[in-house]
Amino acid sequence: METIPEIKSRIDSSSSDVARCFFMPTCPKSTESMASFAMSFSEIYASPITKPINCNTNQTNSSFAPPPTLQGNRNNLLASYSGKAYVSGLTPQEFIEDALQWGAKCQPPMDSEEVHSVVNSMWQTHTRNNPAAMPNVSRLTKYLRTAEDLRKDPPLEWTVRGVLPNNGIGAIYGAPSSGKTFLALDLAFAIATGKPWFGNPTIQRSVAYIALEGSHGIRQRMAAWEISNSITTPKNLYFVTASVSVEDDLAWRALSKEISNTLGDGAIVFIDTLNRASPTADENTSASMGRIIEAAKYMASLINGFVMFVHHAGKDSQKGLRGHSSLLAALDTVIKVSSATNQRVWSIEKSKDSEIGICNAFELKTVELGSEDIWGITHTSCTVSQGILKPQSKPIKGKHQQQVINVLTAMLLDDSSEAITQTDLEIKVAKDLDIDDPKRAKERAKSAVSSLIDSGHLLVTNGVITPS
Repeated sequence: METIPEIKSRIDSSSSDVARCFFMPTCPKSTESMASFAMSFSEIYASPITKPINCNTNQTNSSFAPPPTLQGNRNNLLASYSGKAYVSGLTPQEFIEDALQWGAKCQPPMDSEEVHSVVNSMWQTHTRNNPAAMPNVSRLTKYLRTAEDLRKDPPLEWTVRGVLPNNGIGAIYGAPSSGKTFLALDLAFAIATGKPWFGNPTIQRSVAYIALEGSHGIRQRMAAWEISNSITTPKNLYFVTASVSVEDDLAWRALSKEISNTLGDGAIVFIDTLNRASPTADENTSASMGRIIEAAKYMASLINGFVMFVHHAGKDSQKGLRGHSSLLAALDTVIKVSSATNQRVWSIEKSKDSEIGICNAFELKTVELGSEDIWGITHTSCTVSQGILKPQSKPIKGKHQQQVINVLTAMLLDDSSEAITQTDLEIKVAKDLDIDDPKRAKERAKSAVSSLIDSGHLLVTNGVITPS
């Protein structure tokens, strides 16, 4: 190095780690010929690599991957591997997948979090210590956009008009036995065939249904749909019945790639259920839910389509989706499924781009499958059919419930009133009740509002309360 001043001047002299001593050319035209002097520290004394690394191309990092290694040398080799990727102009996002695959082949395999940590540390170190060696600005994402840029964006496109956009992540959720899985499967069939769903126009797209809960019954449900619709299952509808977890980074990426390669751009993926797809995660923590959300976003981005979770309601179904609140915030579409005493209903609880609160009734019709079990009992399953919204089975009763309706009506008629939350309504009702004890008035108001929600007279959508 002493004999090559051009290299010596570009060595990262601030680092004492031999694995991080790289010649990091920026590769402008004036120094393009120097790109061949990237250094290898696989031995104690380094020598120039004779094969040039062209920093001005979109070369993939796999072309300079070292062989997998044993524990004790993994971090050093990965650091070297990362440095070469940095020099070639890759971003951490472009490099991390190959790094994870390399780490998995080591003995023992490197933990994915450790791989992420090493890669991120390398990029931060070299970006800080070698500002001249940063990748060409033209490769970086353009963040700032003008109004004119926004006007050139294509309009929002729907797979199911008003229900499911072409891209993003969402959830269909409900209490056990509410019919959410049957509804999700019916939506999957509608998209695969391109037939309208509850009167909403549908664009035909390829679908993957990941059946992780009750996967043994998916065959019967498919057979019931075929009998009910007098057609065979379309060939662009695929099923996944093998166990898979979003927490297994390599397996999840492999599944996402397989879906992308087989179904192509614009696919729709159903994951039934979120809990079975993340069996060891704590849904109530932001860290675990964050990883689940990022996994869904990764798949949606790779397939350039939509990922829909089938999920459970919390213990209090009025509080929405089970788990950390970050899930609701991240979703583009949320469909709530409820089962009252006299009907099943699905409604748009959240939509970033369409009207919320729209309700549709549905029924589950029993279908005989034409086969019998070993005891001679005919196999059956169910299919979804559109129903008619029925009047509430329980009338409004008692002066307190009527007072709630009166107060809510007055609040809605007030032009200056903003969106009314359940808490806002309870506070207002408590003040209007003819009860001297404030604590007792608050309890009565809360009880009256909750009973009207349970009976279906009031709807809560994204925290906003409205008459049904």
